[in-house]
Amino acid sequence: MDALVTPSGTDSQFEELMAQSPIPVDAVLECVRNAAQVPETAKKADEWTKKLVQKFVADGDFENLYKVVRECSLASLFPVEARSIGDLLRKNCKDRTLKAMLEAANFGGYEVLGKDVPRSTKGALAVELKESFRRFDTLREFQASDQVIDNAWGFGVVKRVDAFYKRIIIDFRGRPNHALAFSTACNTLRRASKLHFWSILYNEPQNIANLVQNEPEKVVRLVLRSFGQMPIQRIEDRLVSSGVIKKDEWKKFWERARMKLKEDKRIKIPTRRTDPIVIFAKEESFDDDYFARLKKKRIPAEILAAVGELTENDKLKSLTDEQREILKERLQFVLKGAERVDMPLYARVAVIMQRLGFQEPPIDQLRQTLWQDNICLKAAYKLSVRDTDGLTQLLLSGGEEAEKKLIEALSYSDEPATDTEPPHYALCCAMFYDVLNALKDKEECQEACFTLLNKPKAPAALVGWMFKNRKGLLWKKQVPFIRLIDHAMALVEMNASGETLQVQNQLKLILGDSKWWKESIEELKPTERRLLFERIQSSAQLDSPFQRKLLSNMLELAPELKRYKKAAGQREKVQSRMTSLHSMAEKQASFRRLVEIEIPKNRLAIQEAKEKGDLSENAEYQYAKEKERELLQRQSELNEEIKRVKETDFANMPTDHVGQGVTVVLALPDGQEQTYTILGEWDYDERLKIISCNTRMAKAVENAKVGDSVKIPSPEGETSATIRAILPLSDEIREWIHTLPQE
Repeated sequence: MDALVTPSGTDSQFEELMAQSPIPVDAVLECVRNAAQVPETAKKADEWTKKLVQKFVADGDFENLYKVVRECSLASLFPVEARSIGDLLRKNCKDRTLKAMLEAANFGGYEVLGKDVPRSTKGALAVELKESFRRFDTLREFQASDQVIDNAWGFGVVKRVDAFYKRIIIDFRGRPNHALAFSTACNTLRRASKLHFWSILYNEPQNIANLVQNEPEKVVRLVLRSFGQMPIQRIEDRLVSSGVIKKDEWKKFWERARMKLKEDKRIKIPTRRTDPIVIFAKEESFDDDYFARLKKKRIPAEILAAVGELTENDKLKSLTDEQREILKERLQFVLKGAERVDMPLYARVAVIMQRLGFQEPPIDQLRQTLWQDNICLKAAYKLSVRDTDGLTQLLLSGGEEAEKKLIEALSYSDEPATDTEPPHYALCCAMFYDVLNALKDKEECQEACFTLLNKPKAPAALVGWMFKNRKGLLWKKQVPFIRLIDHAMALVEMNASGETLQVQNQLKLILGDSKWWKESIEELKPTERRLLFERIQSSAQLDSPFQRKLLSNMLELAPELKRYKKAAGQREKVQSRMTSLHSMAEKQASFRRLVEIEIPKNRLAIQEAKEKGDLSENAEYQYAKEKERELLQRQSELNEEIKRVKETDFANMPTDHVGQGVTVVLALPDGQEQTYTILGEWDYDERLKIISCNTRMAKAVENAKVGDSVKIPSPEGETSATIRAILPLSDEIREWIHTLPQE
């Protein structure tokens, strides 16, 4: 039998280890931990820890001091407050860089959503000691030439670590020399694995190019392995934005990859583009064990995924009564939890239950819930084409009363409550097509559409629907064709996502078709052709091949437009994308709020929902995850916008013609005058009459000179105006440009 370790024996062992040079720190710490586990020597462990700390402080040995303090603190063997631990480490650290990193680790500090706050602030959260150690350990890893990934900026290479300004300088893709503060980097930055997509693309670009050509399915697998499960749309965005494939090559690439991926039964490719591709550990079989597992599922996304799997594999028709009962009970479970918590989810489940013929709860009850406070319209914005088609059928099965409500909804135009919901969100979804197709012959429907198309910004889905159906419509009131084209061009130029992106792609196919131009060019007046032609060739948002195609189609059918054609160099000069210092700062502030406040806040909501187990809180988790996808999409879009647009103060802009950076005075036929200042893409201020260069008004007067007659937008459609003066920017406008918003 082994001899028991006595207090004196353990003490002798500790002293023997401490007498060695250098001190075997790992062995000493093991000795301390062993002593702490025995009641008779527990006090000795505390005493030895203090001796170790004193020894390394006296020797000026920071590395061993940090190791001892870290190990003993986390094991509760060093009963000292976190703030005192931070003070101890900073006091004995001679390296300026490490000292700055210790400050960023915020030992004993408080914060709210990533922002440091005073100790007295109500609602502030204390930074856990374990978290402070993690932050410091993370920061000290980064060195020049390291390949890293940031949550907001993506892949980059560390250029240098700046101890003076407490930041890490990184060359990100598309944003070189970007500075990340230590306090931000320790939470958002991580070293990139050699097997990560970004690392392979950076180190072995030809390898990725070969896979794209020969084994596209491996590229998709690599993306999923690197970034986690994601929808098809986000995979496309990832590959196109990284330059791996071109936008017009995606469709062929995906078809080849999809064929190979479908051969693997462990991979689930969803029917909804918004649902993620799932990779299973093994091939799924739909037997009683499958339904036994389904019966235990409590997360709505997993239950609906099971419905999708059964549908895709054509198993719904062959279910036993017992299996069908399990499926119904699980859907009722989700329906109850989603009510008033996640109405898009509620609408999806209601459609599924109607499609499967489940009568509990009754369809009338589902419909009544969906109509309360126009919930169905708000929910529709977040649904797929298939689900909105089913939702429309479910609502219209309510008879004339439902038709009346849907027509009223077409005129819904209140501004959204949040940034994630666009104006007319009830109409910016696939449901709009179904409503119009069902109700287009009703006069009330025609009046609602006419009103919306006369607004400065018409719903994307309405514009797309009109382009596809206008030839067959015998409506009494229709907007001028040029206005419809204006709406279409605005949509084609914008940075779109979701359903709006689908409409944008449809419009590009129509506008890029030479046959369509032959059928449509005669509907435009000569002045309308000229304004449209000049707008297209001066647009900075259109990609070059599509822009050339549009110009070529118009020149072929209207040769007189050649006189307005500009040289390539002139077009490039016009096409530089700019915005003011003021608006760029606002956009960057929005990005920081998104990354530092909204996304962390949502992640906290996800964590809280995970810790709860009942039905309603599982629904909260599903809602928070959906919100996360929206926020990450918004982050990607904002990031791309900021990279593509340049900031400027519009100093010394020419005033011989109307363009960006000037104030234009217009004389109207009734003797009145209108004054506008045209700045960059994101600029707008109603009080100062500042408008964006992308507005219809700015496009109508672009390149005009003093004395020129122009057609400008008006409530009645268009009106004539004369350019009375073109002025440099006033002091008030310049002050606005240089006034940066306070965060």
